[in-house]
Amino acid sequence: MPDFRASRIDAMRARIAAIEAGGRRASESLPFGDSRIDRHLPGGGLPLGRWHEITGPGLEVETAAAPAVFTALMAAPLAARGEVLVGG
Repeated sequence: MPDFRASRIDAMRARIAAIEAGGRRASESLPFGDSRIDRHLPGGGLPLGRWHEITGPGLEVETAAAPAVFTALMAAPLAARGEVLVGG
């Protein structure tokens, strides 16, 4: 009986993961290297092969700097692989 329950739970986890992915297949992810962040993201990091928008709370220079630096630090490993698309 425990094998039956374990297989049902595994199947349910797989269905939940598919729903969370919006029907998309699992993709490679970019981990941040900090388990406090990575454990909250599906796949343990920022999913690659998807569009992501990173913004700040306002248009002031002081609030625009944080998302700009975050994006640059996040994109550095991808840029080294030639896999970054930047839009404005």
